[in-house]
Amino acid sequence: MSQSKVELQDALKLEPKNSRCHSLIAMVYFRQNQLKMAKIHFDNALKIDPNEKIALEWKPKVDQALGIKNSGSQGSSASKTEEKQPDKSGKSGLFGGLFGGKKK
Repeated sequence: MSQSKVELQDALKLEPKNSRCHSLIAMVYFRQNQLKMAKIHFDNALKIDPNEKIALEWKPKVDQALGIKNSGSQGSSASKTEEKQPDKSGKSGLFGGLFGGKKK
């Protein structure tokens, strides 16, 4: 699997606007469970070619796995509210609640 990723990265260096290469490398990332990288490349593929078949088929699955909701703005506003709550309490970061105590 890593050999295919290397070859696709090389192909993207030669043709950075090749939507099919972006879709294929996104699939490699998806199968390696690197969902954020998969999403980035699927997004790039669709920016270049909004009709890219692989990206159109698989991007919703990546979004679902990442917890991104495409229907309506309720999902995104709820996540923004959740993200702001830890900041208000003075905790920051993923483990802010566990390791965020001030020690001087």
